[in-house]
This record gives sequence, C-alpha cells and structure tokens, in this order.
Amino acid sequence: MRQHGIVSMATYVLGFSEERDRDCWHALKHLLRYDPDQIQLLYATPHRWTSFYSTVEQRKVLETDLRRWIISIRF
Repeated sequence: MRQHGIVSMATYVLGFSEERDRDCWHALKHLLRYDPDQIQLLYATPHRWTSFYSTVEQRKVLETDLRRWIISIRF
C-alpha cells in the first residue's frame, strides 16, 4: 500500500470482560506485524442503549482522570 501512496490503519477494540493484560499485549504485537502506518486502539464503550452496558454497569471506574485515558505512542 505504501508503494502506491496509501496510508494504512489497523484498529483494535479493548475493554471486554474476557480480556486479560496478556491478551492486549498479544493483540498489539499482532497489529505491529501488519506494519501499519497508524494503529488506533479503542476502548469498548458501554452506551446505555447497548446490551454491553448491562454487563458492565456495576463495574468501578479505575481511572477517573480523563486526561490519563489518552495514550500516544510514537515508534
């Protein structure tokens, strides 16, 4: 894609209950093997109108400082 001037992006959604830290690191390593120009990591968002909300609404928010939710990594 780069040879033709096309920027590639790999996207992955984190934050589901069955995921563990090792799963997140495995997914990141897998994304890096694709060698994309950009990687976008998203958190699963439990909107009230989704079935996901009912499975997580009782969870405690571990980090309430929203400024710390943004992570920028440059390679």
